[in-house]
Amino acid sequence: VFGCDDSTAFNYDNSATENDGSCIAVALGCTNSAAYNYDSTANTNDGTCCFIAGCTDSTAFNYNANACFDDGSCIAVVLGCTDVTAYNYNDSANTDDGNCCLVAGCTDSTAGDSESGLSSGLLYAGIAAFVLLLVIVVTLLLVRGRSGDSTTADAGTFGGDVAEMDPIEAYVQQLVAQGYPEETARAYAQQYYAQAAQQQQ
Repeated sequence: VFGCDDSTAFNYDNSATENDGSCIAVALGCTNSAAYNYDSTANTNDGTCCFIAGCTDSTAFNYNANACFDDGSCIAVVLGCTDVTAYNYNDSANTDDGNCCLVAGCTDSTAGDSESGLSSGLLYAGIAAFVLLLVIVVTLLLVRGRSGDSTTADAGTFGGDVAEMDPIEAYVQQLVAQGYPEETARAYAQQYYAQAAQQQQ
């Protein structure tokens, strides 16, 4: 009986007594034409036929553990904040990294609260301005009081001496009594009498 007497061949014929050269080697693969991995060269089904397509890359964003056939749809993972209400929302991210920021403010650890710092600065500036204004008012009142007393005293006690003085020197002494520095008083007196002399000519 002619036939394939090779027991390892795809078409082995156990009734053959003589090999006629028709033996066909076994070709394992998926023999189901409806499967994604159908192998037209296979003559022996190896049980690997796949009927679920998807992304088979376990590191991809859309990895499908049930898929047995990669259809080229894998999408790379992009980390970022996926919460649209967050200040650092990333519309290109597809995987949340847990870093979404929902509270805005100063993130500089070396800086104080800017609002409280500004308020404190304004408060201190206001106090300083008030104190300065108070000092100026008190000083002016004291100067005016002393000037009045000095003028009265000079007029009553030293009236005779002033009358005997040179007019310029007398004017200088009056200005000094009113609180002017002597150098400034002399300069004012000389300027005043020089202008008066020019007007009389």
